[in-house]
Amino acid sequence: MVAPARLAARRRQVANNQGGDKRVGPPKRAIIADDDADHRRLLASVIRRAGFEVLEAQNGEELLDMYDGQHPPDVIVTDLMMPRVSGFGVIEKLRDLESSVPIVLVSAVGDDNMDILARDLGAAAMVHKPFDFAVLRDLVVRIAHGAGGTSAATNRTS
Repeated sequence: MVAPARLAARRRQVANNQGGDKRVGPPKRAIIADDDADHRRLLASVIRRAGFEVLEAQNGEELLDMYDGQHPPDVIVTDLMMPRVSGFGVIEKLRDLESSVPIVLVSAVGDDNMDILARDLGAAAMVHKPFDFAVLRDLVVRIAHGAGGTSAATNRTS
């Protein structure tokens, strides 16, 4: 039996559309890349609950290997600092392929210069750790549905 408090919290989640995206049509697709497996799985779970099909990559190189230019995802969420290929490297390589898929960078490093570089490279947004997963989820949903992101420098969450 589900405890009444948990049931009430779940009902509030659904009422606030936190239990899944109720939009009609095929599910949006996302690739999530983070070398921290626990963080990647948690982020992927949050994005899945918003109604997305999610592919997970352990690093930027793996993300680029799974990227399909014929059927690109609707959004990519990638950690900035990863082995092999960084989040900035992912953006550069995808832009070299003339991909316009929106990319959200996630970083533990809060630096205005990085925000500016992210924006200049074409990131849809940059979110700084620690962040509220609901805020990131809402940002990803907006971006994937074409509502656009925000400039990297103004999208700090905590």
